[in-house]
Amino acid sequence: MKRIILLLILICTISCVKKEEDKTIIFNQFVENIKPIKPHPINCFDLPNILEKVRKEDGLNRVDEINPLIDRKNLEIVVSIIENCGMPTSKSIDKKHIATIFLVLQHGDNYHRKKYFHLIEQAVKHGDLQKSDYALMKDRILVSDGKPQMYGTQLTSTLHDSNKFEVYEIEEPEYVDQRRAEMGLNPINDYLKMWDTSIDVKQMKK
Repeated sequence: MKRIILLLILICTISCVKKEEDKTIIFNQFVENIKPIKPHPINCFDLPNILEKVRKEDGLNRVDEINPLIDRKNLEIVVSIIENCGMPTSKSIDKKHIATIFLVLQHGDNYHRKKYFHLIEQAVKHGDLQKSDYALMKDRILVSDGKPQMYGTQLTSTLHDSNKFEVYEIEEPEYVDQRRAEMGLNPINDYLKMWDTSIDVKQMKK
C-alpha cells in the first residue's frame, strides 16, 4: 500500500514538474515574441522572391492551428526588409507583396504594428494598400491597447461559448457605419453576419 502511495506521489510530482516546464516554455516563447526584433542582413534586390515565400507561409499558417513561431519568423523577415531596404512601393514590387508586409505586421505583436503603422498609412495614401487595411490595423492596435476600436473589425469569442463571437467595444458605435463607409467597408451588421452576430445600435451621421 505504501508503495502504491509513493508511486502516486511520484507520478503527481513528475506531472506537476512537466506542467510547470510547459508553462515556462510557453512563457519564454511569449516573452521572446514581444521583444523588439533585431534586423538581420537581407538581399534588397530579391524582395519579390523573399516576400512570395513569406506570403505562402503566412497563408498556410492560417489554414489550421496558427503557429506563433511562424508568425514571428515572418515578422523578423519583414522587419529586416523595412530596416535594411525601406518600405517597398508598387514601383519596385507587386502590390500583393506589399499586402504581405501588411498581413505579417497585422499578425505580429502590437509593438511592431505601432512602430511601422505610419508606413501602412503612407502605403494607403499612395494607393499601394487599401483603406480597409488601414482600418483593420488601426482597430487591432486600439484593441491590443485596451481601447475602443473605430471600425468594428475586431471580434472575440464569448466567455460562455468559444464558438460564438461578439464585437470588441466600439468608439461612438452610432457612427461606425459612417466611418466604415469612408474606409470602403460594408455596414457593420452586414460584416458581422459571417460570425452570426450583430450590434443593436441605430446608425447616425455627423
